[in-house]
Amino acid sequence: MKRTIHVKPAAPQYSVITNITFAQTDAWFGHTTQDLRMDLIYPEDTAHDYPCIVWICGGAWLSIDKSAHLAYLSELARAGFVVASVQYRTSNEAKFPAQLCDVKAAIRYLRAHAARYHIDEAHIGVMGESAGGYLSCMAALCDDPAYEVGEYLSYSSKVQAACPWYQRFSIRKRGAVCSIPRVIADGKKCDAQSQGGACMLPGQLCDQRCSAIFYYPWKM
Repeated sequence: MKRTIHVKPAAPQYSVITNITFAQTDAWFGHTTQDLRMDLIYPEDTAHDYPCIVWICGGAWLSIDKSAHLAYLSELARAGFVVASVQYRTSNEAKFPAQLCDVKAAIRYLRAHAARYHIDEAHIGVMGESAGGYLSCMAALCDDPAYEVGEYLSYSSKVQAACPWYQRFSIRKRGAVCSIPRVIADGKKCDAQSQGGACMLPGQLCDQRCSAIFYYPWKM
């Protein structure tokens, strides 16, 4: 006797796709192009959309490997996130702000393909270490259109959260306060503590190099 057994999964299956090309940039003195790629871990769950973490590898601006931390990033995926580990050009390949432009291009690509990878495009955050931590801060706080370069320009590169690890920063002289209020995300502004606190180098945010310390309960 033939019977069909229907099994309801307790958790979604996760798939890993490596070397997705999200942008192309100039290479070899402008005569050729190179692909910028990402590795992606996402749930095979068509019933729900998931918040996305964009991981930015460190490497002293000289060398990165987007696949180096996949084992650890898979734990984030299993906790309920789509996770994308993105490549960016190092300092021997292109001058700043090319690295920030690359990260923003990756975020736009993810929003453009949100339906394909079950991403909640209203909840995208950045996380990175060292140079990647710096780029996480810059991606979260810099909204100058000059950094939007490449494809998918109709999509936003704004993020709703940032988790930088040991990024480059300096401590402003005690008592100095930034006079320029900044809207950093979700309509929130720098508070007094942030305006008198840490600032990021080389100062791309505003004339006073203001940054903010913030937390968003953005996970669904």
